Amino acid sequence: MKKAAIITILDNQNIGTYLQAYALVATLRKNNISSKVINYQRKTRSPLSIAKHIWKTKKGCLGAVASIVYRIPIFFIVKKKCRRFLESKVPFTTPYSSYEELKNNPPKADIYITGSDQVWNSVHNRGFDSVFYLKFIESSAAKYSYGSSIGMARIPANEKKLMKDSLEEYRLISTRESSAKKLLGEIGINNVETVLDPTLLLSKEEWSLIAKENGFKKKEPYLLIYSVESERKELIKKIAFEIAKQRGLKVYSITSDWFREGFGGDKSFYLSGPEIFINLFMNADFAVVSSFHGTAFSVNFNIPFLSITPGRFNSRIKSLLKIVDLESKIISDVEFALNEAEKSIDFNKVNVILGEKRKESLLFLDKF
Repeated sequence: MKKAAIITILDNQNIGTYLQAYALVATLRKNNISSKVINYQRKTRSPLSIAKHIWKTKKGCLGAVASIVYRIPIFFIVKKKCRRFLESKVPFTTPYSSYEELKNNPPKADIYITGSDQVWNSVHNRGFDSVFYLKFIESSAAKYSYGSSIGMARIPANEKKLMKDSLEEYRLISTRESSAKKLLGEIGINNVETVLDPTLLLSKEEWSLIAKENGFKKKEPYLLIYSVESERKELIKKIAFEIAKQRGLKVYSITSDWFREGFGGDKSFYLSGPEIFINLFMNADFAVVSSFHGTAFSVNFNIPFLSITPGRFNSRIKSLLKIVDLESKIISDVEFALNEAEKSIDFNKVNVILGEKRKESLLFLDKF
């Protein structure tokens, strides 16, 4: 059996991040590839770095202190839940906290894979992170990427050569959004394929095994809100509550935060982990989301939904919904949302398209 080492993001509080990592390992396993996830923790995600970042970006000492006291404990509580989930499902390497540590003692594998999520987004990474470009191993190693995301609208000028030189060492490259393929083409990286996010490689039936690990039992029809965009909270809330009223649904919300992203309603699932996330989406009667993975699971589970565009890095949502011909479900105002919510989705058509794209994505993995 071939052995792989996967580099992806493992140090944030975004539930979808951990679900995509799990899904890639599970899919590779079916392809007779045994994988380990490289246990890399960015220094920018340490408590001190987070506190410094908040201090710089918040206006006013009082607001900065309050935000630090609130956000850091929340961050680590949810991160611990997500890490516990992933560590129980997939093997990890020894911990690494820098490029130098990886360079001096890289994990041994037959192939090396840059995984999905926004690994090539230098805004999130606060600079160009060579680890996510597999620069810690020799240039002749078998390097691949699966569904890697840039997220940004453009590649910063000072990073173009670094990115080009790094990616020229890869044998095969794929992204999860068409805009990333275009951006790579602009710097001379061609023959890039667009594939599905790893979470869409697993069927609803396969995800149901994860859902069963959580004790939630559906007792009433409900609309589910999931958002990672606190800036659009009021718009999301207004749309969701109006649709729930029209359809006679209770309003549930799931959040990895406590206060900033709370929506009220009938039930709120705070500080949530991956298991309850899957369970709630699988049982929802409607979903209002502002998140790539919220959109992806709505599509995969055939849940009627609306996707409110995030304020930034929304190209991956647009790319996914274009693939399945559901671009009309991307919403930016209340009136359009309410009209669009009344239109049913032909999930038979969606499933056919998704099935074909899933086959293409799996064929790409067969080349590893």
